[in-house]
Amino acid sequence: MAHIWDDWWMNKDVNKHITIWYMLGRVAPIGALFLLCIALIFDVHSWLEYLLVAIGTVFAVIAFTWWWWVLDTVKELFNLLKGAHQRFDTIIEDIQEIKSEVNASNRKRNQQKKD
Repeated sequence: MAHIWDDWWMNKDVNKHITIWYMLGRVAPIGALFLLCIALIFDVHSWLEYLLVAIGTVFAVIAFTWWWWVLDTVKELFNLLKGAHQRFDTIIEDIQEIKSEVNASNRKRNQQKKD
């Protein structure tokens, strides 16, 4: 039984679950506050009003979630480009170092023929 549990745990996508709970932790409190504010402001009494408030809340939560997703995506894209730029700078420095070492060496080189 322990072997099955270990295999299941290893195959589980933990980052996916962390992302879901992270988004839920951001969106659920705002959605609940929004729902309470709408219910208090519009003095909801009938089932139709509850339905309309629920539909509006769903749309608001989706919009809020989408906005946070966009902000996180832009942040990750910026970090990716920043990391790529740093790696590219490292490669350029290494190439310049190799070029200077080759030019400083005393070995005899054949000259290239010009066409």
